[in-house]
Amino acid sequence: MCHHVQAMSLPAAPETFSTWVDGFGFRAMTEQEEALASGELPMLIFDGSHLLIRQLECSQEQQAARQQAAAAAAIAHAGPGSGLGPIVTPLPALPALPRGTTGAV
Repeated sequence: MCHHVQAMSLPAAPETFSTWVDGFGFRAMTEQEEALASGELPMLIFDGSHLLIRQLECSQEQQAARQQAAAAAAIAHAGPGSGLGPIVTPLPALPALPRGTTGAV
């Protein structure tokens, strides 16, 4: 399932830089990203280490499911008379089965 996490970041020692970049898809942060990360994320950063980031993406199926869920939530919270509610016609109630029957044919 697609979560609200958009990116992962970490400090990497110089010896492990290529492993994180080539093996796990991270990239070096821009100066702007470094400033944002150092101000908002608690990280222990040693001299000479590199700040790396990896954007997380959802598959097309996960994105579609996320959009459907968001639309359903918007409709559910819209309330009557908003024009966003689903057009639903209630089905008539089914007759009760006699006791001891399962309804199987």
